Amino acid sequence: MTKSELSQYYYLQREIERQQEKIRELEALAQAQSPSLSGMPGRVGDFSDKVGRYGAEIADLQALVELNTRKCWFLLAQIHRYINDIPDSLTRQIFRLRYAECRTWQQVANEVGGGNTASAVRMIHDRYLHSH
Repeated sequence: MTKSELSQYYYLQREIERQQEKIRELEALAQAQSPSLSGMPGRVGDFSDKVGRYGAEIADLQALVELNTRKCWFLLAQIHRYINDIPDSLTRQIFRLRYAECRTWQQVANEVGGGNTASAVRMIHDRYLHSH
């Protein structure tokens, strides 16, 4: 796998988060819309049109979230298979933390310990990728 392929899980996770945030925003907008009870004549269909439009957008986004979640599971399985084939334990840990757990290089270094710095674990990672 390439670095780009390994990184897709991270980016897909971020995309799902943005889609879920948009769903929350649309749900808030749909709930905030309420018909006027003033008794004054107004645009009769305006409320239901807005709620219907938000409902359709929410349904579309929910379908995208579901599809992207399935893609995530597929990508994560591919990443785990790739990582499990790495012969060196430290390198496997680095790849698992970075790509399966979406950690920063500093978090990876802290987790693997052994006095490794963010630069050191990144170099181990890069050397492995360049050699395979």
